Amino acid sequence: MKRLFIIALLALCSAIAAGQTFSGVPLSGNVDVFRQKLATKGFVYKKTIASGYLYTGKIANEKVDVYVMHTRKNRYVYKVVVYFPENFTFERLIANYEEKVAVLISKYGEPSDSFDYFTSPYFYGDGYELQAVSSGNYTKFCVWTEGVHSDFPKLVQVSRANCVMIMYENTENMEIKKQEDHQQMQNGL
Repeated sequence: MKRLFIIALLALCSAIAAGQTFSGVPLSGNVDVFRQKLATKGFVYKKTIASGYLYTGKIANEKVDVYVMHTRKNRYVYKVVVYFPENFTFERLIANYEEKVAVLISKYGEPSDSFDYFTSPYFYGDGYELQAVSSGNYTKFCVWTEGVHSDFPKLVQVSRANCVMIMYENTENMEIKKQEDHQQMQNGL
């Protein structure tokens, strides 16, 4: 009985880890394997960026930039960030955000929390909303911390680049990243 329980627990953990996906590609394992699978989905390598790679591609017929981040030592994928096209009006930016959030809510349920506010000297209706976004004086995002699916996004946000950003994380690999960063910091002291 104990052996059966352990096998079931290992199968559940494997399913959860393997369930975290982006565009049908599991967010697990080595970054080079992830990159190959991403390429088969039509995403094109653009350039290497600190601890990651930038790709371009399409999601739901929208051109996107995809930033794939990996741990330094083990090169495990721990995060994928999707940047949708830049918006040139505040109204269009918010409409795009609301459209993305509505789709994700229908798929994953209500977010765990959400925020929407301006900081001084900006406020809604002042005519400078887009400037507030690009200067970091506007915050709008929602976050999922749990859900019925193991592959739910962690965050949808209005980015300072005047675009909508969606972030996915592999929880287990994020812990490995934190351990690697901590070890590197200790080695540096």
